[in-house]
Amino acid sequence: MDKKILGEIANSNEYPGVRFGKDVVLYGKVIIKKGTYIGDNSIIGKPTADHIEEKSPLAETIIGSNVYIGAYCIIYNGAKIGQGVRIEERCNIGWNSIIGTKSQVIYGSQLYYRVNVGRRCIIGGFCCDRVKIEDDVIMFGKLIHKFPLKLIRRFSNPIALFNSNIKEKSPIIRKKAVIGFDAIIIGGIEIGFN
Repeated sequence: MDKKILGEIANSNEYPGVRFGKDVVLYGKVIIKKGTYIGDNSIIGKPTADHIEEKSPLAETIIGSNVYIGAYCIIYNGAKIGQGVRIEERCNIGWNSIIGTKSQVIYGSQLYYRVNVGRRCIIGGFCCDRVKIEDDVIMFGKLIHKFPLKLIRRFSNPIALFNSNIKEKSPIIRKKAVIGFDAIIIGGIEIGFN
């Protein structure tokens, strides 16, 4: 198995101007720009189960300049973190997700795969895969899919549904919208002005 699939402890000599906490692990090709700090026990470029099982190649994971990533964060393979982003402790950023310049991801937030967050956003809570959040949004709720009951009944178990190619529409949050704590936005609807 490819050594990069197994991950390596970050070496500050390979990343001048970047500070690493204790036991930061990097997978695949990771680009980290100057002025960035990555906290203890964080994982950057983590492959998904599909990468490991299918031995598919890893994409570049890019961390912009002057980014803060707290302890115990997982940034999955192919993610792109913009300049000046702050990701607090214990957050997960899914594969191929994008976090725009000067946005903040609050403690313990979960962003699944291909989530696209705009610039200057504050994100807390949960974002299902393929969510789009435009610039200047404050989001503290849960953005989730709606799987109709008739669709769920077609599958013998819940894992089969999630492993299927069925793509439910994801919420879209428009510029300057505010989603309050514990609000739940379900399915392919838009919040905010077009």
